[in-house]
Amino acid sequence: MKNYIAILISFCSLALTAQNNFVLPDSSNQFIFNSCGGVGSSGITQKFINKFLFPNHIDRDLKDETLKKLNENNLFGGSILGQFNLFFDSKNYASKISNIFGIGFSSNIQGNLSFTKDLFKLTFYGNQPFAGEYLSLNNTSFNKVSYSNIEFSIGKTISGKKARKSLWIDLGLVLGHSFTNFELEKASIYTEENGDYLDINIENSKFHFSDTLSLSLVQGFGVKLDFHYSYQSKKTTFLFSAENLGGIRWNSTTTASLDTTLRFDGIEIGSIFQLSDSVLNEVSTLDSLIKIKNGSSFKNLPINLTAYFQKELNFFRIDFLLRYRVNSNFTPYTRFGANLNLSVFQPGITVAYGGHSNLQAGINADIKLIKKIKIQVGTNNLLGTLIPNSSTALDAYAGLKMKF
Repeated sequence: MKNYIAILISFCSLALTAQNNFVLPDSSNQFIFNSCGGVGSSGITQKFINKFLFPNHIDRDLKDETLKKLNENNLFGGSILGQFNLFFDSKNYASKISNIFGIGFSSNIQGNLSFTKDLFKLTFYGNQPFAGEYLSLNNTSFNKVSYSNIEFSIGKTISGKKARKSLWIDLGLVLGHSFTNFELEKASIYTEENGDYLDINIENSKFHFSDTLSLSLVQGFGVKLDFHYSYQSKKTTFLFSAENLGGIRWNSTTTASLDTTLRFDGIEIGSIFQLSDSVLNEVSTLDSLIKIKNGSSFKNLPINLTAYFQKELNFFRIDFLLRYRVNSNFTPYTRFGANLNLSVFQPGITVAYGGHSNLQAGINADIKLIKKIKIQVGTNNLLGTLIPNSSTALDAYAGLKMKF
């Protein structure tokens, strides 16, 4: 069980929403590349995360410091994303309406965990120090999905004297690589004070995952639909997007419904992690309430809802981003940024809150070359590097936009 929990948590540590190179029609053909990655938590510090992800000794003092920062319920998660798009905006000088079309490819890994303070205790202290207590795992849930997609874009742009309005959709073929999902609606672990027995109680809970033994890169197929609307004037940009409306039909999955109490009796329980596989297998075969099903199944993708606003001022520009993710352990994410309007190098700062983490502060820069190329690099949370004892997130992103 210790290994399983460790694997589940480590899958989460793959980012916060970061990219800024949004696809925006501007009467030109564009190539856009975006990549971002990182990790965040609502309570676990970056210092602790670093030692956990890149195996190093986690001493008792660090565990104790982290435990004090945790709430009864916490978030931990992130994602790694790479994508590129070829975007065409056909010009028609005789009409105010032009067509938009394009093609793109992306690959995405997302993981998120909602966990209790007691799960942290169990994972990093073991159950023995809490003999005689019930450790609560209520409302613990984990989601991890890995997929790629090829998408085709089509839409319209209406150009006026003062502004340009665009509406387009992306229709994508999704290739599913793997997924894992578990939800513990009500669960607890109790160790008898003298270690004579151990009770694991689970109610209204389930596990659901794709084929873990398959060597196939593609384990499922699906479709997804994105909707985008943009308004662009000389000094103002507004974008709204609803992405990943769809899901994946997985070829082979395992589902287990859990509503049972497992008692390990007649052996001395020093730690739950000392239980051998043979003991675990024996108990599981005796419990008839564990219902396991195998077969194909359909799973929805995490839906991204994004609103973005940018305003050009005299010497600098400001922007505001609001994002929410459906089908995920994710709180509303808001970010405010400001960049200097210099000719080539445009440095900027950001302040953000939410997602999987709390307060974040970052830096970034746009580099404009020969009027047709823009390079963007940055992080939404520099604090993870500067004050790892307090910060709970770290991410980085890079992008390239080229007009042709």
